[in-house]
Amino acid sequence: MSEPVPYVIFEYPLQERFRTYLRLEQGFQQIQTPLDGTDQQALPFFNALFGLLELFERFDLKTELNRDLDAQKQFVQQWARHPQVDKDMVALLLERLAQAQDQLTEGAISIRTLKDEPFLAGMKQRFSQPGCQALFDLPQLQTWLSQSSASQLAHQQQWLAQVSSYQQALSQLLSLLRERAPFETVQTKKGFWQESTDPLAILRMRIPTSDSVYPVVSGHRQRFTIRLMSLTQGQSNAYSHDLEFQLARCYEQ
Repeated sequence: MSEPVPYVIFEYPLQERFRTYLRLEQGFQQIQTPLDGTDQQALPFFNALFGLLELFERFDLKTELNRDLDAQKQFVQQWARHPQVDKDMVALLLERLAQAQDQLTEGAISIRTLKDEPFLAGMKQRFSQPGCQALFDLPQLQTWLSQSSASQLAHQQQWLAQVSSYQQALSQLLSLLRERAPFETVQTKKGFWQESTDPLAILRMRIPTSDSVYPVVSGHRQRFTIRLMSLTQGQSNAYSHDLEFQLARCYEQ
């Protein structure tokens, strides 16, 4: 039995492209579980993989990521002018950002190859239909699942390798944004917090689990509100007490 966690970290994007970034990050995580030859694992895996491919089609990831990585590089270069900065750390950050940008061109080529793979292309439309997927609609998947575990894992590793360049570039960007954003303690008044700020990318909220509350965030990159809701026996209600929690502001630049 797992131990209860002392707090939950909630994240909320305040710009549309960062909303897409977080969805992509979640999708990349969902396709990492090794397949075991059962449809119980295969269906969620392919559903997540096709969800990623759909986002790649609707969103110019290479252009947007390159622009945001370049903005982070400029920030680090400005930071390097500070007399007491750790020069080795700055050099490491710049190297990480440069590697991430180098991976984008390779990633775009790999994604085009992945989209055109006949086995995946033959199933993609079925997975886009509303409702639950059923194996009677996916005879090619049933046949694939009848093959050896080694063969299935080899295919999975091949597909993971084809998305890895984008995954690693996105991971570098989001990691740097989070690392630059320390948590600060704030106290809500009757479960409400409001703030105006410089342009933000993502809000991160670390809230104790003992209070069984969760945040509802609204706003945009320069102004946001947080309203806490309590969850008791499956029912959600506005939280009407003062509460301390920790807030991290991930700035766009």
